Amino acid sequence: MTSKTERSDFSERLRSALALAGYGPSPTVVTREFNLRTPDKSVSIFASRKWLMGEAIPTQDKVRVLADWLAVSAQWLRFGVEDSGNGQHVGGKTPAPMNVVVRSILGDYQRLSESNQFVIREMITVLLKAEQKRPARVGG
Repeated sequence: MTSKTERSDFSERLRSALALAGYGPSPTVVTREFNLRTPDKSVSIFASRKWLMGEAIPTQDKVRVLADWLAVSAQWLRFGVEDSGNGQHVGGKTPAPMNVVVRSILGDYQRLSESNQFVIREMITVLLKAEQKRPARVGG
C-alpha cells in the first residue's frame, strides 16, 4: 500500500505533466487519452479521478502508458526521479526550459490525427535532409 504522501506526490506530477502537455487536470481527458492508447486495458473516469486527486497510484504498466502519452519518463512520473544518464531533469518539479517546449510540442503532436502526424514526420524528414545539404556556417 502506498502512503498518502506518495499518492499526493504522484498526483502532483501527473497534473504537472498534463499541464506541460497542454491538457487540464480532467479525469475525462485522462480516461479518454489513456483508453485511446490501450483499449484492451481501459480505465474508468473514477480511476482517473483517483489518480488526479491523490487517492490512488496506477499500476506500473498504466504509469508507462501515461508517461508515453505525456512525454515524460515513467520513473519520474511514478517516483519523481529520472533514470541516471539520460540527460533529463532529475527529480525536481520544474523541467528544464527546453523540456517544457519539447513536451508541449509532443503533446500537440499527439493530439493530431494519424494522417496529420504523418505529414509532420514527413516535414521533419525533408527539413533534416535540407539541413544536411546546407554547408555549415562558420561562427554561427
